[in-house]
Amino acid sequence: MKMRMMRYAILFGLFVLIGCRGNAPAQTKSPARETLAPTSAPIATNPPIATSAPRATNTPTPAPATAVSTPTRAPTTTVARPTPNVSTQVLLPYLIVQAKHPLAVCNDGSTPVFFYRRGSGDGANKWVVWFKGGYNCSDEATCKARPRDLTGSGFWLRQNLNSGLDDDSRADGILSNNRANNPDFYNWNHVFLVYCSSDNWTGTRSAAPETFGMHFRGHDIVSAMMDALQDPDIVGAPTLAQATQILFAGSSAGGVGLRANIDRLAKQFNRADVRAVADSGIATSVEPTRDAQMVTMLQAEYNLWRPAFDESCVAANQAQPWVCGGGTFLLRNNHLSTPLFNRMDQLDPVVLDILNLQIRDPQDRPLIEKFATDVREALKNQPGAYSPFSGKHIVLTNEDFYKYKINGLSMADVLGNWYFNRAGLKNVIEPPRTR
Repeated sequence: MKMRMMRYAILFGLFVLIGCRGNAPAQTKSPARETLAPTSAPIATNPPIATSAPRATNTPTPAPATAVSTPTRAPTTTVARPTPNVSTQVLLPYLIVQAKHPLAVCNDGSTPVFFYRRGSGDGANKWVVWFKGGYNCSDEATCKARPRDLTGSGFWLRQNLNSGLDDDSRADGILSNNRANNPDFYNWNHVFLVYCSSDNWTGTRSAAPETFGMHFRGHDIVSAMMDALQDPDIVGAPTLAQATQILFAGSSAGGVGLRANIDRLAKQFNRADVRAVADSGIATSVEPTRDAQMVTMLQAEYNLWRPAFDESCVAANQAQPWVCGGGTFLLRNNHLSTPLFNRMDQLDPVVLDILNLQIRDPQDRPLIEKFATDVREALKNQPGAYSPFSGKHIVLTNEDFYKYKINGLSMADVLGNWYFNRAGLKNVIEPPRTR
């Protein structure tokens, strides 16, 4: 109890400090570009502590299977760590060590935060590390319009300082510790990386007049968070450095950032079996005008963030390195060497909105159908994939991860088949249907 109270006292002091750094008036939210802001539903305080029940060990094979089938539809101060080998019911907040990573700051200069819950049983040395999404910005208007929960850590500490995250508050799906809903990963170490850099986790630029006074340091934040997860004084032992299996995951902008960072992370943690799962973040070609707009946007992002994209992609595209910011380009040109499972909805509403396509507009229907066809084509030969025809943007950390089914199979089912090389289907693509 004393250790827990000390931890809360330290975090409260940091919360006050960060809160004082972010007292600017609230910005207007951009409805077209901001669809992933977290809810503000209250969370129960004083989380209970419980040890998760062990399960049968699932050891993945060195390489994923390639079977493909398309079914029909039927802070700056070290935080006191939790008790080793004890799994709480919630993910608790931690701050990186700012003194060690001075460049790793959110858009507003605040200290990045992540949430963590220790694994148990045969999951003690296995990790799921999830990159949160929340779109991005590429000019002064869109950057200044981003809400505070996407540009700093103050919101997350105010909302979750003592209560943490659980199945009812943004950490369901693959981050759930409910064995019935998440049987393959429920007792693994769970990490929720909060996105606060607006640069798809790739930027290397500090605040300047040309950046409207905002930092774009996503690349450095990733490095700092990986360092914190290897520090026993922060997360206890065993740490990520002792992991035997690591599944890096990301949704939306987090999925784009995952693809940009995954090969360097696999090299960093080369003693572990490292794999990845990306949820959304694929945009295909639809027609010249919209394609040109997408190119302009990618170029603007590159110029503003000075991003650190996948090294092999940049080396192969030195004349136009901005192309490496597109998830589809990385996928189609085989730049990524880390085993990757892709989930992409054929009617992803956020990506369609970026392409200025509206599902309910009859004039847009031919282009939307082309987009859906291209998504199916991009994924049909992937070793692991799940592609619904449902119009849902992301599912990794919500109940659709295990509830939405294609021919009786959820994404949780298919991801598990791929990861553990089970006999079941590893690539499931839902056929189009009339909406």
